[in-house]
Amino acid sequence: MSLRNLTSLEMLALSAAWLDPQRHRGALEASSLLVALVPALDSAHAAMSAVAQAPEPADAEQQLAVEREVARGLDRTHDRKGGGVHYVMVGAESLAESPEEEAVFADVRARLFPDGREVFSATYLAESGNAERITKELNDPAVCAVLDRIVVREGRSLLDETRAWLTAGHSLGVSETRKTALTAVIEAQAVESPSSRRSEAVTARVAWIQTVTAMLTNGKLLRGEEAVRFAAIMRELYECEAKADERVARRRAAKPPADPPPVA
Repeated sequence: MSLRNLTSLEMLALSAAWLDPQRHRGALEASSLLVALVPALDSAHAAMSAVAQAPEPADAEQQLAVEREVARGLDRTHDRKGGGVHYVMVGAESLAESPEEEAVFADVRARLFPDGREVFSATYLAESGNAERITKELNDPAVCAVLDRIVVREGRSLLDETRAWLTAGHSLGVSETRKTALTAVIEAQAVESPSSRRSEAVTARVAWIQTVTAMLTNGKLLRGEEAVRFAAIMRELYECEAKADERVARRRAAKPPADPPPVA
């Protein structure tokens, strides 16, 4: 995978998430191997924000409107799936045949919904942050076993629905960073000559790639919980890189072959 295949807007969205205090900045600053790179990432992100190769303002506004609609759809899925999981767990407690069984269901429900149903009236970012928090609970095989034995419909367990709920929450965070990036580009787009803007954009992209490469290099040295947290932070980068590589491969495959040399 190649960082160079990312668009400037994709770079901007990724570093916006890493630097957001409500998302990943705290984890980066808590690592002795990564904290020194945060100022460089701040600088690279600011440079990208100033010169991001964005569409014309009217196109960016249209993209922002589409992204807002995407977020609303994700929020509906998040609330529907999560609300359903919550109600099923409440029902399972009521249908338990022993105090011990009821306690098991109550414990799992409390771990999945530590704030009760308040998460369904939270902001998109808060719902995304909650998904990050609750996903860790699925690392416990005992929790997964309880959810997996509750059949929702043929071939679909409550564990599947829980994962769908959390996936929608994660995607809300990605959507929010895209909206933030588009808004920043719309507001900060400067009037400059195309050649000057291209030169600044190239410089900003190189600085961003160098900083992120240093982060990835240091990240390989992390161990234990720090390594797990860093892998979660970089998950969006890896997904974005894979899509960018596919996009570039499709463009190359679609490119018509060069004309043959003229026959003498």
